[in-house]
Amino acid sequence: MNALLAALSLALGTTIALTISGGSAAVLLCGVVAVAFGIVISTVEEQRTFLLQVFVSGLLVRVLVGVLIYNFALQEFFGGDAYTYDQFGNSLLNSWRGFIGEGTAVQDWANAGGGWGMFYLVAAIYGVTGRNMLAVQFFNAVIGATTAPVIFLCARHIFQNLRVARLATLFVAFFPSLVLWSSQGLKDGPIIFLLAVSMLATLKLGERLSTKYFTLLVLALTYLGVLRGAGAQLESYGNLQAVQTARSDQAQTTSGFSQDVDVSTTFGAMSAIPVGLIYLLFAPFPWQLANLRQSITLPEMLVWWGSFPLLVMGVWFTVKYRLRQALPILIFTSMLTLAYSIFQGNVGTAYRQRAQILVFYFIFVAVGAVLVKEARESRRENVKRAKHAATTTMPADVRAEEARRRYDEWKREREKVMEDLARGLSERINF
Repeated sequence: MNALLAALSLALGTTIALTISGGSAAVLLCGVVAVAFGIVISTVEEQRTFLLQVFVSGLLVRVLVGVLIYNFALQEFFGGDAYTYDQFGNSLLNSWRGFIGEGTAVQDWANAGGGWGMFYLVAAIYGVTGRNMLAVQFFNAVIGATTAPVIFLCARHIFQNLRVARLATLFVAFFPSLVLWSSQGLKDGPIIFLLAVSMLATLKLGERLSTKYFTLLVLALTYLGVLRGAGAQLESYGNLQAVQTARSDQAQTTSGFSQDVDVSTTFGAMSAIPVGLIYLLFAPFPWQLANLRQSITLPEMLVWWGSFPLLVMGVWFTVKYRLRQALPILIFTSMLTLAYSIFQGNVGTAYRQRAQILVFYFIFVAVGAVLVKEARESRRENVKRAKHAATTTMPADVRAEEARRRYDEWKREREKVMEDLARGLSERINF
């Protein structure tokens, strides 16, 4: 497996460098950043090989998607924001180089609440590679691929269960929308990564104080703008009239919904939650697939809709058995879900911003999947034992007593598995 991934990486990198304009600089940057993150990932002694293989595989998928988007100029189709970050990032770099007036537009955009952190990131990358959108995409690809190991550490910390952590990691590494948003020059990839890092740091700091995780948390919150503009954002989003204005603008587009909803009052905001929640979690629906961009989401949505019962089961189990350990992630996902349910009025935006909470939802989906698998394995074992008892020559009353004994034994074993999983002791389970 390692040799195959190395060969694929070399072949893909060489092909891009030789056939695409700007490809050499983008591949070189991608390689340097990937090696740096790979070294960090390799410090996780448990499951080191698995995590590195998932990281490289996820990176290759994202690089390939990024190349297709770049080569066929599909940025506007999938995310026109990439051109905005390219323009303002380049202007910011020029202002650093002494071109008077170049940074004014960037500052105005940032003051209006734009993605100022992405401008600085793009400017820094362009300072190294020149104006190269593919380089930004490849940097984001590395960031997106690294998110999966971070989620592994979060899930492992909460549940102490290897199967849950591995399954959540695979979801985050290869789920189509998470791959798509981290394959472009958009802010989604860095934001999702930093949210995951912030959650990991919070979980670790809840266990004990650590300079390393405190520094990680501060850096992540700084990029996200929490420390830079907390007061201004609180004033803006705490004003329901401002939320109503933003929501109304989104709802008036062709993919908008609930145009007549008014969230400028507390009652209006609360009444908007049920419909907004349904759209945030499940849109786009089959009857909304009016064009190619919406239609290509259908396979992913079928998987997500099928996974939702597992999510509910995983959340139920977590609240019942691991509430204290999972409280930070439960609070964050609940609050962000409710906030987006009120704020969003556009199917496309809801679909895109759902990715910010999907990485955490998948932890609970993995828990539900493990519970279902354990139940199936237990049922199969019970059936096997029942068949064995039925074919054994013994009096009927003895067979009945033996069946009851085996059933009671199965129940005790099942309860022990549940308790072990809750206490984080089910290390005997391997994925």
